[in-house]
Amino acid sequence: MKLRLKFRGREMAHTEIGFDVMKRAVVELAGMGHPDNDPRLIGRNIHVMLTPLPVNKRKPKFHVVEDDDDEEPEARPASQSK
Repeated sequence: MKLRLKFRGREMAHTEIGFDVMKRAVVELAGMGHPDNDPRLIGRNIHVMLTPLPVNKRKPKFHVVEDDDDEEPEARPASQSK
C-alpha cells in the first residue's frame, strides 16, 4: 500500500509537520503492515510504502460487528470486541 501526502503552496515551508503525520500513520498501521523505507520527500509529496503482513499475523484495530437488524454495522475497537 502506498501512502502519499501532497503539499500545496506555503505548506512546503512546514514539511516537518507532514513527516510527523506520516510517521503517526505508519505507527497506527503497524498491526496491519510494515514500512519498506522511512517517509521520503519527493517534489511536493511525501511517500511511504507499506507491505501488508500475512493474514494470520495481522492485528486489526477495529472490527465490524454484524447484527441481524437492518441497522448499519458499528465499528468497535479490537480491544473491546467479544
